[in-house]
Amino acid sequence: MIKTLKLLLREGRRETLRKFLLFLASIFAIGVLVGCSGGTKKVEVVTDFTQPIIDGQDVRGYGAAAFRAEDGELRDAFNAELAKLKDSGELLTLLEENGFSQLELPGDATMLELCGDQAIASTTDGDTLEKAVAAGKITVGFADEKPYAYRDANGELRGEAISIATAVFNRLGIAEVEGELVEFGQLIPGLQAGRFDVVTAGMYITPERCEQVIFAEPEYSIGEGLAVVEGNPLDLHSYEDIAENPEATIAVMKGGIEIKYMEAVGVKKDQILQYPDQAAVINAVQSGRADAATMTSMSMKEILASLDN
Repeated sequence: MIKTLKLLLREGRRETLRKFLLFLASIFAIGVLVGCSGGTKKVEVVTDFTQPIIDGQDVRGYGAAAFRAEDGELRDAFNAELAKLKDSGELLTLLEENGFSQLELPGDATMLELCGDQAIASTTDGDTLEKAVAAGKITVGFADEKPYAYRDANGELRGEAISIATAVFNRLGIAEVEGELVEFGQLIPGLQAGRFDVVTAGMYITPERCEQVIFAEPEYSIGEGLAVVEGNPLDLHSYEDIAENPEATIAVMKGGIEIKYMEAVGVKKDQILQYPDQAAVINAVQSGRADAATMTSMSMKEILASLDN
């Protein structure tokens, strides 16, 4: 190709050279568009996925709102109203409105049990509750993850965590809930930095996270999901199957709890591909960059239903 370009220049055939360069540019552009189009492979859910077993226990995640350590007053007020929603049955109604069922109720699990010895102490030094009540507005951080917290086609905040938080804050005299969209892995740093007042993203309560923020009581519980290329060519039915196949790769949201689960059963770090959001995770499988994708089972159902798959 270089020889061709030099020949055209030497012979003074500038118009031919211009057309040739335009041709090359069009070929490059087509390649970029194909590479960015999301791929053509169809993705399916692994219906017989085996939930990971960590330290002898079947893993089930419990999601809750998260607060800065100094906002113990706000967290305690949130918990008091959340308990009323549970007792009245309104919590189940809010969950069902977002695609959940009675199976996803948190049961008797508590924040202290889920945090273990790693829970940081809360204080009442913060004034977020007082300011939010006075302003009639509170800002929440979310990661655009269906069905937990996301913006709909009209830009409105929706999702399980948003519905529950809005109901609780309304009871506290806070009428407006304003959203701040960040990547999932930036939710806790953003909360600590003061970008928003609360995290309402369906975030799992884990001992590691309990060292950084204080959680409300759990509002739902759920298991994990796995998606693969249609036909499941690598015969993947568990995280262990991925660990046993060093050539297999799996996509996950950056900072997701699934990373811990996979590493615990032997999946290598270089097999785990992290992406900023759900759509990018699924796209990695559609385009062939990853062999599988994982997220919570509810998220998997929602994202596959909303994407052109």
